[in-house]
Amino acid sequence: MVALHFDIAYLSEPMVSIRTHEESLTTQCSQDYARLCIGDELAVLRRVGREAELAGMSPQRDACEAALVRRAVRLLRAGLKGKTPGMTRADFETILKERIENSEERNQTKAMVYAGLGDEQYWDDEREQAAHSYRLALSARPGHPRTLGKYLLLRMGAVGTRVRKLSRQRRRGNFKIKFAK
Repeated sequence: MVALHFDIAYLSEPMVSIRTHEESLTTQCSQDYARLCIGDELAVLRRVGREAELAGMSPQRDACEAALVRRAVRLLRAGLKGKTPGMTRADFETILKERIENSEERNQTKAMVYAGLGDEQYWDDEREQAAHSYRLALSARPGHPRTLGKYLLLRMGAVGTRVRKLSRQRRRGNFKIKFAK
């Protein structure tokens, strides 16, 4: 929050790290860890993003939103694989209900995170899991064009995969058209 209003110094090295072992608090309280610690972490990103928006700093708000989505996706993926720290979908839903009162904001966050999860699952060839994540995103934000398009392309099989790969290459700037002879 201070960085939004004052000049500050940036430390490129982490100032805190965690160790996970049998007697650590994280291990002992793994159920509460997702709900409390991860919930706090995501809440901080949301709050800083809101403050940035109020200060007229849209790029910083967008960066916070993107960081929240990336972090939630990473934690959901870890949770789905049984890794710690991680969270289950139920943990994620609980965190959203406890931390975001406005149902429209809650659904928007849910949709962005599930769509991001679907993207990662898609590119890792976890197509059925990706389809499920896209459906969850669409249930939170029905008819969202980008998510709906990704879901439909996924269901098209090889043709849809080719279209997505071409689209991805184009966005990354390494798009070359090859013409048949």
